[in-house]
Amino acid sequence: MKNLLLSIAFLAFFSLGCGLFNRIADPTANVATNGGSTPTASSEGDAAPPSGDPRADVVAASKKFIDLPKFSARMDGTGKTELHATLDYQAPDRYHMLNLSTSQQQMNEFFIIGKDMYMKLGDRWQKMPGVAGSAMPNLRKMFDDEGLKRLQDVKYVGDETLNGRPAHVYSYHSTQTDSTVPYPFTSKIWVGTADGLPQKIEVTYDGGDLKTMIITYDYEKSIDIKPPV
Repeated sequence: MKNLLLSIAFLAFFSLGCGLFNRIADPTANVATNGGSTPTASSEGDAAPPSGDPRADVVAASKKFIDLPKFSARMDGTGKTELHATLDYQAPDRYHMLNLSTSQQQMNEFFIIGKDMYMKLGDRWQKMPGVAGSAMPNLRKMFDDEGLKRLQDVKYVGDETLNGRPAHVYSYHSTQTDSTVPYPFTSKIWVGTADGLPQKIEVTYDGGDLKTMIITYDYEKSIDIKPPV
């Protein structure tokens, strides 16, 4: 059961940005102003035009992200063991998770609602009251003042089209580690021009079994998480 809870917490943690949003740079860190690219002039309808301060732009996107009442995320990790999963989140404490095989077949399904976890065993659901309370991260606590102090060398690297939609792209890395992120990493984030929200995150880790993680977000999916039994 302990390993199961750790696995669930692991998936939820990555779905909330791999712990990346809570690693925004300390203002005294070595932060590039634009990473060698000149921010383009704000076009009409751009909800998050590059300001010339990449750190502030990423912070703004992360702050907007945590105020969302719901979102869906797709996670694909490579390394010693592949990881494929989807997660739906409904504020403040409801999660629906699917573990997928490499062929995209459903392997495991979980619900977490408050402190209770529901796990599907065969064709039956089993409720485990109080099991999940301490295993799941508090989304908003990940963005407190202490959480916004670790990112380094934030850069605006240009604009790209992601799934037919324009986005501003930023890169950053972190060499500071802790129990949740034991290895340094580098990352890129795509911030949608239409809504100013993170659309995609790519992470590369300097050590450990997990080598890369790609997270894509969906804010339009209809989500209404209820106990399955």
